[in-house]
Amino acid sequence: MKILVLIKEVPVVADIKIDRETLTVDRSGAGKMSDPAGLSAVNCAVAFAKASGASLTAMSMGPDSCEGILRDAAAYGAGELVRITDDAFAGADSLVTARVLKAAIEHAGGFDIIFCGASSIDGATGQVGPKLAAMLGAGVLSHVSSVSLTEDGLEAERKAGKGYETLAGKFPLVITV
Repeated sequence: MKILVLIKEVPVVADIKIDRETLTVDRSGAGKMSDPAGLSAVNCAVAFAKASGASLTAMSMGPDSCEGILRDAAAYGAGELVRITDDAFAGADSLVTARVLKAAIEHAGGFDIIFCGASSIDGATGQVGPKLAAMLGAGVLSHVSSVSLTEDGLEAERKAGKGYETLAGKFPLVITV
């Protein structure tokens, strides 16, 4: 079984400034960090990979600086790291991001399960995971908090109201955490 976790480098929100002349966001002086939802996805993917004996690859689309978050994923337990970078990707929206990730995933030979954050703190669209699933022809389970392997695929839980609901899916799957 092959597992992929997608992680994203985001600016440290407290460091972001507003350019008073253009009224645009200025990220130039902001530090960089792993997106918190992406780190949750890494933790979930690592636990699932260990429990199932699967291989785990971490992938990030971003500038050279995103190598640091990939190293963090390796420290958590990812065995292979992939960085996709090109100046043309700067400012990519969720559709372009999903298309680029789809091409990279297909180039890598595909995966049984793809984990990613439910939404990032810098965009908060929550669209990349579901768009990617649709493009790959895979099922999608969203806002998952835990997963376990079953005979037919996997079982996942997510918060629902005051409790949790149980979901099931067959491979290939995209899981947002």
